[in-house]
Amino acid sequence: MKKRLGKKTRLRPIPHWIQLRTNSTIRCNTKHRHWCHLKLGFLCKTVRFFFWLVFDRSIR
Repeated sequence: MKKRLGKKTRLRPIPHWIQLRTNSTIRCNTKHRHWCHLKLGFLCKTVRFFFWLVFDRSIR
């Protein structure tokens, strides 16, 4: 698990100017990425439901 997380942090390094600006106290919101995924999943489900209401029910 830690190896995978370490690889992901190496792929997305923190910019140097942020380290200088924040005086090297960097806090990360770990739930932010997951929240974006949840939001997209919710949006896809609502769009899918809307198309089901409009198109599939009219065919039957």
